[in-house]
Amino acid sequence: MELLGAGSIRVRKFTMQDIEKKVQWINDSRNHKFLHYDLPLNLEKTIAWFERVQSDEDRIDAVIEVDGKPVGLIGLLKVDSKNRKSE
Repeated sequence: MELLGAGSIRVRKFTMQDIEKKVQWINDSRNHKFLHYDLPLNLEKTIAWFERVQSDEDRIDAVIEVDGKPVGLIGLLKVDSKNRKSE
């Protein structure tokens, strides 16, 4: 399936370098009306969140890139590799 106007699409692991962009995106009113966050999202609290969850084996946090440019975030929670399911 070809996406119209889409270039190279990649999903990669979320890193510490992505935190500022996450805070910016979540605090954007065009995005946060669909999300469940205590707003405004705070940079220091988001860093603490990342440090706390990055070793969790039951979650996957990732960045969506188009032509090498970050365009969105995606996350899977309660990853169950044995039964191949998650939220």
